Amino acid sequence: METNGNVYQRGFPDLYITMESKGWERWVEVKNPESYKFTVAQLDNFPFIPKVWILVAATQAEYEKLFKPPNWRDYLCLADKTYLEMKSQCPRGRRAR
Repeated sequence: METNGNVYQRGFPDLYITMESKGWERWVEVKNPESYKFTVAQLDNFPFIPKVWILVAATQAEYEKLFKPPNWRDYLCLADKTYLEMKSQCPRGRRAR
């Protein structure tokens, strides 16, 4: 049997989680807090996914973010700029690739 897994999937968050008792769902992207990047596909797709949270550690404080509004835009450098502007202006380590 040959499978492709998610080899053709680009720009989706790492995890999809639900909490049935609360009736909610979350898309979660896990990033390294010291040097994270967003791919071009993530920059293209995240605005169309209504609920994306970024977590940067396995701590209670990070988990509590899931009970607050989506935070992915907080992790973007120059969130309102186009990709080409971001690529040239973001500080090192936060540049989209």
